[in-house]
Amino acid sequence: MIRILSIAAAASLAACTGASNVSGDERLPVLLRNAVPVTESRQALIQGTLTVDAAGCLRISRNGSSTGPLVIWHHDSTIGRSEDGRVRVTDGFTGNIAHVGDEIALAGSGGPEAPIQVTPPVPESCKGGDYWLAGSLMSETQRQQMLERDRTRVPVPARAGDLRSD
Repeated sequence: MIRILSIAAAASLAACTGASNVSGDERLPVLLRNAVPVTESRQALIQGTLTVDAAGCLRISRNGSSTGPLVIWHHDSTIGRSEDGRVRVTDGFTGNIAHVGDEIALAGSGGPEAPIQVTPPVPESCKGGDYWLAGSLMSETQRQQMLERDRTRVPVPARAGDLRSD
């Protein structure tokens, strides 16, 4: 009976810490998800590199920083490994895939307030800094199209009423 409880406790602990089914000591990062099923999201946009911090938490880093907002993914998002061994997150809104190390564009909203309804609960080691409640993940094609539009956009000239003369 004690052996069965020990096995169950170990399996439960592995699920909370993001342990994977891969051989050896490799573990998947913690995939924090919105515990509430949603079909809509806010449409602010964050761009950066999908990274894993030292605590095993998925973040979006910008400007070469090793820190950034902690991502709370859509409730149907999943994590796994690609055939080449890279960590892969599949977005529950769009089905688009991002790998750790990829430059991404992710809709949603963020700030310093920790979301309450998250599964699993945010580990203490992941707390601190800003949070990003993820909306839809752009595909790489969509992201490149957006970047091209930004590069080729003609600036809108200021109108006379917009200028102040002191």
